[in-house]
Amino acid sequence: MKVLAFLCAVLLGAVVRADEDSLVLVLTKDTFHEAISSNENILVEFYAPWCGHCKALEPEYNKAAKMIEEGGMDFTLAKVDATVEKELAEEYKVQGYPTIKFFKNGVPREYSGGRKANDIIAWLEKSTGPVVTELATAAEIKAFNDKADVSIVGYFPSNETDEAKAYISAADSGIEGLNFALCINPETTKEMEAEVNTVVLYKKFDDGKSVFPAADSNWTTESIVRFISDERLPYVTLFSDETAPIIFGGSIKNHLLSFFASDDEKYETYMENLKVIGKEFRGKVIVVHIDSKKEESERIMEFFGITKDDLPAIRIIHLSEDMKKYRPDFQEIETEKLRGFVQGFLDGTITPHLNTEEVPEDWDAKPVKVLVGKNFKEVALDETKHAFVEFYAPWCGHCKQLAPIWDKLGEHYKDNDQIVIAKMDSTKNEVDGIQITGFPTIKFFPKGSKEGHDYVGGRTQEDLIQYVEDRLAGKPLEKGEEVDEGMDTMEDDMNDDPAMPEEEEEDGATRDEL
Repeated sequence: MKVLAFLCAVLLGAVVRADEDSLVLVLTKDTFHEAISSNENILVEFYAPWCGHCKALEPEYNKAAKMIEEGGMDFTLAKVDATVEKELAEEYKVQGYPTIKFFKNGVPREYSGGRKANDIIAWLEKSTGPVVTELATAAEIKAFNDKADVSIVGYFPSNETDEAKAYISAADSGIEGLNFALCINPETTKEMEAEVNTVVLYKKFDDGKSVFPAADSNWTTESIVRFISDERLPYVTLFSDETAPIIFGGSIKNHLLSFFASDDEKYETYMENLKVIGKEFRGKVIVVHIDSKKEESERIMEFFGITKDDLPAIRIIHLSEDMKKYRPDFQEIETEKLRGFVQGFLDGTITPHLNTEEVPEDWDAKPVKVLVGKNFKEVALDETKHAFVEFYAPWCGHCKQLAPIWDKLGEHYKDNDQIVIAKMDSTKNEVDGIQITGFPTIKFFPKGSKEGHDYVGGRTQEDLIQYVEDRLAGKPLEKGEEVDEGMDTMEDDMNDDPAMPEEEEEDGATRDEL
């Protein structure tokens, strides 16, 4: 089927190879849907020619395609230039580069594997292989468990019971990075010291295993998935590019974050205290440790307003649309203090923490006013004048491009008492009720209103002046067509493969989010 589909496409002049030596198909809007429907298992990379991550991926992607051909595997690799095929990029909600999607029988899902050729092949094999492996002997189960830090085995009298079907359904629900097995041999179940109609999550850390169902559980696919999501992580999870998707994609949205260096003389003591909390609040809060010594941790610390002088440090975050952050009134990582902090958070007796700098003495010395958390409302929400505010990050490439234009905008309106042009470093300052998800974010605050309106137009000086003039003239605020000028965020920075180079900065670059 795959060979026939490819032959037809070639005859139609529809599909081409990435280059003479590549086995990767290059798809366009005219060939995409035919390729998806004609290939049972096809992996598609949506890329941008200027994207540094895409350039780094290309040789590995080509290598994987060659391995697939040489191994006679039933997979196809393809790519789409999302900067040209904008309709496809919009259809599949491409927000960053590279975006990789796997289509099985035409149904898309996100690719979540690594970016080396072997990782790509391993992910494809797992995604298309049997959902659950049936094991008959204790030796087979032990060998199965030895292959990974976490493995899952269901013990049942038959694979046709309601409990077994719920387990198989959970295994097929899209849980990434785990292997599932099933045992219906009663003697083996006894030898493994397991009970019939249980699911055992074996792990090479903490208590060694967790068993479902607990006393308050019932046999549903959802409850099994929740059990796996809760129990697959250690009591303290070390933050990395591998664990980030599990941490942020799990069912528990309350995270206790610790920051200190791996070479801290109290490292072991701190970790033991954190493990106590992780075990005690299992199922309610995930405990995550971020090694402050790693270079990639600097931006995360900056987001939480943590400097090296603040270490060791503790924060709690609740993942939601308006992600709230909580800061304790202590620095020591001691069990009792941690317990009180976490319990207070769960009870709702502590309030979210908002970062702010002190108001600079010269905050209004230049045409562009400098805002911080402490003076934001006084200036931006002044009822006598409008405010046009850029929320930026010092490391953001797009913000650096905008900076001279924004300064000229301030100069243009410096003598106009109806409008304030301002900026705020959102990595160090936060305002209650204003959620910044990418940089730069530009908001217009009409006088007499406390509601900010997102500016989504172009970022030339002419575009910005025209927008302000329309507002000063009293023209209504209408949501126009969004112009993709590019945004930088922290989310990609936290989740990117560390081996990947920094993303290049160009107009039309990926929109990233915090």
